[in-house]
Amino acid sequence: MFLLIVSFFPNVQAKLRAALENALAELDKDDEREAKRRKTAKTVEVVDLITEEPQAVVCRQSSQDSLDSSQTARGVKRQASFHTPSPKKRLFSPDSKGRDSQSPGSQSPGSQSPSSQSPDSNPVQKRKIEQLKKTLGQGSPVYYRLDYLWGKAAEAEAKPGLSPDTASDRQKQQQAENLQNLQQKASQAEEKLGLEPAVGVLTKRQGGRPLGSKQKTKRVPHLRKKRRDVTARTKFSMMEDLDRAAVEQKSRRAARQHVMRLYGVSESFCFNLQKDYHRKKVRNFLASTGRGQSARQAGSHLGLVHLVSKSTGRRLPDPGKALGRPDFLQPVWSETRAWALTEEAIQHVLTSTDVLMDFEERLDKAIAVRQAEQEKGLLDQTGEKELAAMVQKKASLASKPKQRSKYQIQLLAKLACAARAPGVAARWRISLVARQAVQNFFAPDRQPVGVVMPTILVTYGKHCRLENISQEGTWIKSECFQVGSKTVRRRAGQRVLGQVMRTWRKLRATQPHLFADGSVRVWCQPAAVVDSVIYRWQLELESEEHSQAVQLVDMFGGAWTTESMHAAALLQRAQTGIAAGCTGLSQVTDIGFAQPAKAALRRWQEDLKQRMREKARQQKVHCTYKTGPADILEAARQMHARMVQLNETEKTVVRCMRQGDWFHFRPDSEGRLQDCGSQKWCLDFPEGNAKLGGDHLRDRSRWVDKTGKVLPWTEADSKTFDESKAFEPEATYLLGQTGIHLSFRAKPNLLAQSERELREVILRQVHPNQRRRLFQEQVDQTTSQTKTEKQQKKEKRLKNAKQDRKRRKLLKEWRQQQANKTKKQALLSVVPKVGQKKAKKKASKGDKKPSEPGSEGHLHGKQARVIGDLAPQTLLGKIVVCGKQTDSQVLINADGFHEWVSHTDITLDVRDRQFPLVLDFESFPNAAASASTRMSHATSARQTAC
Repeated sequence: MFLLIVSFFPNVQAKLRAALENALAELDKDDEREAKRRKTAKTVEVVDLITEEPQAVVCRQSSQDSLDSSQTARGVKRQASFHTPSPKKRLFSPDSKGRDSQSPGSQSPGSQSPSSQSPDSNPVQKRKIEQLKKTLGQGSPVYYRLDYLWGKAAEAEAKPGLSPDTASDRQKQQQAENLQNLQQKASQAEEKLGLEPAVGVLTKRQGGRPLGSKQKTKRVPHLRKKRRDVTARTKFSMMEDLDRAAVEQKSRRAARQHVMRLYGVSESFCFNLQKDYHRKKVRNFLASTGRGQSARQAGSHLGLVHLVSKSTGRRLPDPGKALGRPDFLQPVWSETRAWALTEEAIQHVLTSTDVLMDFEERLDKAIAVRQAEQEKGLLDQTGEKELAAMVQKKASLASKPKQRSKYQIQLLAKLACAARAPGVAARWRISLVARQAVQNFFAPDRQPVGVVMPTILVTYGKHCRLENISQEGTWIKSECFQVGSKTVRRRAGQRVLGQVMRTWRKLRATQPHLFADGSVRVWCQPAAVVDSVIYRWQLELESEEHSQAVQLVDMFGGAWTTESMHAAALLQRAQTGIAAGCTGLSQVTDIGFAQPAKAALRRWQEDLKQRMREKARQQKVHCTYKTGPADILEAARQMHARMVQLNETEKTVVRCMRQGDWFHFRPDSEGRLQDCGSQKWCLDFPEGNAKLGGDHLRDRSRWVDKTGKVLPWTEADSKTFDESKAFEPEATYLLGQTGIHLSFRAKPNLLAQSERELREVILRQVHPNQRRRLFQEQVDQTTSQTKTEKQQKKEKRLKNAKQDRKRRKLLKEWRQQQANKTKKQALLSVVPKVGQKKAKKKASKGDKKPSEPGSEGHLHGKQARVIGDLAPQTLLGKIVVCGKQTDSQVLINADGFHEWVSHTDITLDVRDRQFPLVLDFESFPNAAASASTRMSHATSARQTAC
């Protein structure tokens, strides 16, 4: 309640008495005018007793209380005395007499004046007069309550120094009273029990900003209406989008801007998603909960009641039982887990989509097997529950996208492998540049020596070299290069930005022993590949190692740009390349180092995984197989150490140069080419290898005459070069890397089962994404199962004709029933009926009883082999005896065990054969062959040899 307080000061007491006397004199004359002016404009007059003249403010009310427009001029403001308002809103005015005399005609003609009343008959006026007489002799200042003047309160005077009564004050007073009550109870308990209580107040932080703070953020239209936390599952998808955009646009900032436009989030939020520790936090949360609804710390968002009532113990299962509900889908996802581990073992990077699709395929097979067992009555109670759970899961995955994405995260948590998590596969592939050199080759009096040069590891990041950054964080050498339309200039001694190779610089400072020997150099490139900038730095490095050299490089774009060849010429490098399609046949790295280095990498990976699993077991968390820069560098060191060891023990560099047919000639002191086969250092290194055919080594010396001079190039040689085909040796090499030798000319007649097994061996080496694409191509070539437009029109026509016949028959019956009846009489005879059940059709006496399923057909008594996928696994590959059969199934007998299987699950060929590993290439899809070729091409190490 707000109080209006009016103060009277001592220097105006005389004026106050005069005003009050005038007011008492006018009370006798205002009774008649009171009723006449009830509908006039009512005023609230604020009297300033310090000034000479009173001031009035007229407040116009509703149209019911306003003056009549026909009798009062528009816009005239009237002043009223304290007699004019109703008794509940009276105020005193000293000049009411003069104002009343100036407006005698304010009363409307149609109004009726009530009988005059004396002040004694009006209790309100009498009470006010008495109260005013009492206050004349009191001292000042005096505070009057405005609600008393309005007639709403009996107390006239207000206490000085009052403050507004607000809800916060009442709440504080209530808290103080509660605290006082607690203290009293504590004192009573202390007296009775002899205790020493400690009283405290548990406060709960209220939501929102603190009192007095301003709004720090501005709303952005069309983005988000409310602030809310992003779930961990959504953060995973955003991380995947960030990585994909960073690879496509070659810029982390552009990737952040893309995600900002896509999701409507801030740049700082996207920047945090790119940090490793934030990703680790979200991944650990998903692995522990499997729901992904939030990523807050446990208990931080709970109320006081939840924190107090949180249980501190844990449940223990009964002997022979487990806590929680049983997982009826475990037989399915356990197979998916075994499959995923197998795919990972052959270096296939699986995503969450790959895992979910494999789970759905296995779920369909499990449902088909259990439904077949249910039809035969062989399914127990547990199998019934498993079937119900599988059918429900299949329906939810097919009809609910939200449930599908949720179970996708749960499935990843069950498999417990970070390699299949979203956002990881985008940055798994990095480049390793293996370099070799042969010294003393152009010195006839010295023996050539092969050397394995330091390896270059190209990772993701801006164009940069770690050895060009000092420990203080400054550039050691000046460098200049151009990326797109932007020129990058770095000066020696200039400060390096904080984010450039930040993790590698920190690793060099914390673990310097990994960089001490200089066996592996770490460079960065946005896509982790060797481009013209990286190759330019490689040329500068090799010029420091050897002032002059013949450069033997791959046919990749970065090495053969105009700028790269110009730089090679300036640095005294005679650059030559390996012919296209012959990388696996003649490159030193692929011939002697790729396979042993990859084998060493796989062994080190298995050891690392074993250590990670042991550490996760000790920490009691799921193993995520998360690796860092130290692990990547150690893997590169292991591969480099293996290559150095091979070269020291077997002279692999010189041996591979001879096997690749590079060291067929060697210049003598006069500059003529001499055959190396008769020299002493070549006796242990034969020329050629198993991959090179006889065509490559034929006429090897025809372009050099007997004296050792090189013959000029002729037009016949040009035509021979144009007609040459490099695909056949490359394809032979690629297929040989997979352990499969195919003859493209042989066309043997193989059994379908053996040919399918051979195709499975080939397709097993292909990534699951390519397998599904190949299968979809075969499905697209299959005959369509939908009805043609002509068949649909025919069925529709027959259906309409049947309905027309039925309508004509009913119309004929209705006409016979109507006869001579009128429409009204016929309508009364038609009684509507609802809720009637359809009568079941009774079997006629001539109907035959259903015979037992199956009959003795052409398969009865014959032997067959079980080969189908839907057949019981215990019978797969066994020889059985066929019994009765139906149109789609046959009853088989395997050592007294009877089982119904499909016709497609058995074959009558039970002979044991040994089939050569040869495939009819024409029967194999072209897409599969190309995919297998690409896969093998990707697995081969196409690194740069010096």
